[in-house]
Amino acid sequence: MNDTITTANSKAGITFKDETKVQITEHSKLVIDTFVYDGEKKTGKLGIKMALGTIKYASGQIAKNDPQQVRVETPSATIGVRGTDFSTTVDEIGRSTIVLLPSCPTGWKNIERDCAVGSISVTTDMGTIWLTKAFESTTISTNMTQPRSAILELDLNQINNMIIVTPPKRAVASTETIQKRDRDALDEDLLGKDFLKFSELETNYLEKYDALSKDYLGGEYLFNFFTVSGNAFLTNELDEFGKLLPRFDPMTGLKYSVENDILTLYRQIVNNYAEVKIPTTESGVVRMIQDNVDVRQIVNSTGTTSIIIKQSQ
Repeated sequence: MNDTITTANSKAGITFKDETKVQITEHSKLVIDTFVYDGEKKTGKLGIKMALGTIKYASGQIAKNDPQQVRVETPSATIGVRGTDFSTTVDEIGRSTIVLLPSCPTGWKNIERDCAVGSISVTTDMGTIWLTKAFESTTISTNMTQPRSAILELDLNQINNMIIVTPPKRAVASTETIQKRDRDALDEDLLGKDFLKFSELETNYLEKYDALSKDYLGGEYLFNFFTVSGNAFLTNELDEFGKLLPRFDPMTGLKYSVENDILTLYRQIVNNYAEVKIPTTESGVVRMIQDNVDVRQIVNSTGTTSIIIKQSQ
């Protein structure tokens, strides 16, 4: 009780006496508020407060025998456990992303066939929502947020702090759609379809890739493209800034500007945009990983600071 677990560049695992298991990822903070357990009756009480980072939770005997005695809190929500697995990720401003996970045995191959899915409740001052499907998720910004859920395109290896930085895509297909997709192609009545009814020329594919209107990080961390494009880019003046950006290679697509002693490094591809602002007096290494392309740039000298931005579709 009242123990605090904090991780930096490390992970931690806790197994409670009732067989509840908690996995804590890097850069996380967890407080064990309450833990009482009677091994003979297999009853007790467990309370956890998630302050920062990501945890994976797997239920033990307390949740299975008396689920109302298990309580997991984040800065913006309260989670009620009904004997199942889930993950919780909390960012620096207290926003929480909760994902219901399938409970899979060792050596499992197929989630639907081999794994079990329970349920959890997520409660704020505005109401309660129940997550009942594998990878069903809700993101709560504050305790005044109305909980809403969506199914994510996710696997168990992607549960980490990157859920906040790069939110996973929502699964578009419903269970009914997936079942239809699995049917044999011979079941389709191809002769009864009019393939000339729709013209590809009427589809505006450019609307899908409008970088100026796209919300890259969930709508809460918008950057100003126009401010960046309005700066005096100094790509052709590397002799003057050679010491600021050692071994700068414009072929990587990395660009920069300097204004009021602030260095802006940025790189844009079709679907992703990354930008970092650094004082010209600082030293460090900037890495931009976009769609598996890793671009590294030293600022002044390597120093002890590393800034890593990872983006993927």
